[in-house]
Amino acid sequence: MEVGKLSPELLQSSVLRFEGTKRPEVLVGALLGEDSAIIDMKDYLLAISVDPITGAGSNIGRLAVHVSCNDVVANGAEPFAIQVLLLMSVDSTNEDVKELMNEISKTAEEIGVQIIGGHTEFTDKVVSPVVAITALGKVSPDKLATSSEAKVGDKIIITKGAGIEGTAILAKDYRNYLEDLPAELLDSAEHFYNLISVIPEGKIATSLGVKVLHDATEGGVLGALWEIAEASKVGFIVEADNVPIRPETKAICEHLAIDPLRLLSSGTLIMITSQAEVLLKQLHAAGIDASVIGTIVENERGREVIAQGESKPVLGPTTDELWRLKK
Repeated sequence: MEVGKLSPELLQSSVLRFEGTKRPEVLVGALLGEDSAIIDMKDYLLAISVDPITGAGSNIGRLAVHVSCNDVVANGAEPFAIQVLLLMSVDSTNEDVKELMNEISKTAEEIGVQIIGGHTEFTDKVVSPVVAITALGKVSPDKLATSSEAKVGDKIIITKGAGIEGTAILAKDYRNYLEDLPAELLDSAEHFYNLISVIPEGKIATSLGVKVLHDATEGGVLGALWEIAEASKVGFIVEADNVPIRPETKAICEHLAIDPLRLLSSGTLIMITSQAEVLLKQLHAAGIDASVIGTIVENERGREVIAQGESKPVLGPTTDELWRLKK
C-alpha cells in the first residue's frame, strides 16, 4: 500500500461501514469529509477528533496539538481538552518523553486546553515517535458547523495561503533538498509553524454563523475542498490565480516541482459562506489574511480548478505532495 490516507473507496469499504452499535447521542458519526464526531450532551454538543502526526520529523508535539484541535474548531467548537497517545521507539529515552510532553504541554497552554490523559509506551513496532492526539471541544447547537452544508452560490474563502504546514515541514526537515535556496527564505518558512492554529479565524467565522469550515490537512486545499463537495453533494470552481501562495511556499514548491494546492496545509482554514464580504472584513480587521478563491456550483458541473485560463478537473484525493516527495 502507498503511504498516506486511505482512498475514499477503501475508507468506505474497509473502515467507515463498521459502525458498531448506533447510539442516539451520536449526531454525526464516522463520515467521509467529516473530521470530528458530534455527541449530544444535552446542554451542549461535544466535538471529538483524533489525528496522528506521521509526516513531520520536528515539532511533532506542537503540530499534533494544533492539527487535532483545528478539527474541532472546524465544527465551530472551542477546544478545551486533549488526550495524548505517545508510541516511542525502544531507542528513545525518558528525556525524549519529557521533551515531547513539554512541547505538547506548552502548546496546549498557549491555546487554553488541558491534557487529561492518554497512553505512553516504548515499543519495537515504531522506529521514531508517533504522536496521536484526541481533541474535545464544546459548541452550542446553533453554532455547529459541518462539511455537509455547502450551498450552490456560496463563496470559498481560505486563510493565510496554501501549503502552510507542508512549507514549514519541508523547510525544517528537508533542507538537504533545498540547499540552492537562500537560508533566510528557509528560516522564514520554518516560522510557518506559528501559523498552524486556526482558532482565531474559526472564532470569527463561528460568530458570523458560518456553517461550513474545514482545516486543509493532508491533500492540501484541493483535497479538503473535494471532501467538502463530497459531503455536501456539490461541485466547485477554484480560480488558481486567486489562491494566495506565500513567497516561501512558492519558492520551495517550484524548486521541488510540487503543487502547493495539493500540499499538506494545516493552518489554512477553508470557509464556505454566502457572507463573503462581511467575513473578509472581520478577518482582515483582525489581521488575518484571507481571500475568496472560488465558488460552490451544482454537483453536475463538477469540480474544477482554473489556472491561466485552462480548466482542469479535480478528481478527488491524491497522494499528498509531501508523501510523493518522500517516496
